[in-house]
Amino acid sequence: LADTHMRQLLEQLVQSFASRGLVDTSLIVEGDEIDIVLDIKIAFYRIAQEAINNAIQHANADHIEVKFIVTAQHYTLSIHDNGQGFDTHIQRPGHMGLHIMQDRAIAIAAHLQIDSNAGEGTQIQVTYERNKETT
Repeated sequence: LADTHMRQLLEQLVQSFASRGLVDTSLIVEGDEIDIVLDIKIAFYRIAQEAINNAIQHANADHIEVKFIVTAQHYTLSIHDNGQGFDTHIQRPGHMGLHIMQDRAIAIAAHLQIDSNAGEGTQIQVTYERNKETT
């Protein structure tokens, strides 16, 4: 992970799910990527991985869009699926994926937002303010 650009990591992740015929995926990367601190890169990658796994395993999604946007102020990763969605206020025993994503975001001082409604799919977005970054 350390020597690979975020764009390449996300391309490999998206391709790994698509090549197994698990889901139709698309990837959009915007902005000029610079060297991202390893902890941030790992957290973003693992959040994307967990979100895609959840969309396939629990939401029965057949399309997932992954976006990674770099601006002067933020890194933003967004994963949107067209699955069945869920009520974000209900805790499901044994389903730790959302908690794991939240813990990863907290560990890098990023903001994680989960938007979902039954029948409408899910969007997970993690935003990191670049002014916090140290090398």
